[in-house]
Amino acid sequence: MKEISFLPFFVVLCLIFSGCSEMDTPVIATQDYSSVSEASISASLPEEDLEKVIYADDETIQSFLTKYNTLYPNEEITPAMITKDYHHGTTHDDQVVLSNEDFSLTISSTYVSGGDDGISVFIDNVKKLPSDTCKNAVFHFLQVYGSEITEADFDAYWSELTDTSYSSLEKYEGIEFNLSYGLNGVIGYVKITGPVQ
Repeated sequence: MKEISFLPFFVVLCLIFSGCSEMDTPVIATQDYSSVSEASISASLPEEDLEKVIYADDETIQSFLTKYNTLYPNEEITPAMITKDYHHGTTHDDQVVLSNEDFSLTISSTYVSGGDDGISVFIDNVKKLPSDTCKNAVFHFLQVYGSEITEADFDAYWSELTDTSYSSLEKYEGIEFNLSYGLNGVIGYVKITGPVQ
């Protein structure tokens, strides 16, 4: 019987494995992320992602609230202060209720005059506060519309508006004002409606 030598197989295997050990091993690229600054991350994000989202379900309301926060940084409106308005058995994405110490405030992007960029602010005088307090709240929100109305001009207009009747709808400088009275001549609510510039 012929004897089989395993020596040639062993030599071939050794040559194969020695060749494999000389092959280049793959290099995994690594990066030191500790040097990446927050500013450089922010710079790489789209501009719309940098804007602080206050209310994501309605673009017009979001824009209005962003402008409000720019005008009044010490009175910043936060998402925690906002709830969707609930009426007629459902919640509405285009109407939000804003928590406020003095008034019940509702902001709506349903613009009754038909414009796409308009917004309404309902200032409900639930505490039956005096007329001057309501006037100050109206003028405060009026600034967000981008109106050029000065405080002196608005004082004169407010006197005219509150003296005309117990329910009035007037348009002044492109903004509609709907004022309604409750019992004993106390202002019940004021609604401001108009385009946001």
